[in-house]
Amino acid sequence: MQKFEEVVECIKNIEDTTKRIHLLLLKADGMNMMDTDNIKYLYGKRGKLLSDVNEFILSEAGKAEISMHQEDWKTAILKLKESDGNNLDLIQARLDILAEKLKKLNSKKSILIYQK
Repeated sequence: MQKFEEVVECIKNIEDTTKRIHLLLLKADGMNMMDTDNIKYLYGKRGKLLSDVNEFILSEAGKAEISMHQEDWKTAILKLKESDGNNLDLIQARLDILAEKLKKLNSKKSILIYQK
């Protein structure tokens, strides 16, 4: 990556991918295996985009461009951080719900085994 504009486009792609993940996590009817696979794919795609951005950040040209656009850079990164935090909160909430369901299933299983 050579130009700041390319990195800005990459960051927009990361934001779009993060939003798509967020929408999958918000599904009211719960997630299925296909949703989980889609989230995994999107995080893989996002990881590649983040690697591209990291490559730019570590380059000398990237350091110079970022220093010239500090406020824009800071805003973009803080926005990504907030979106990631929201997604992590949703993932934690989903895990908590699944853990509770699993706990109830195990409890019912124990009762059924005891009744035999």
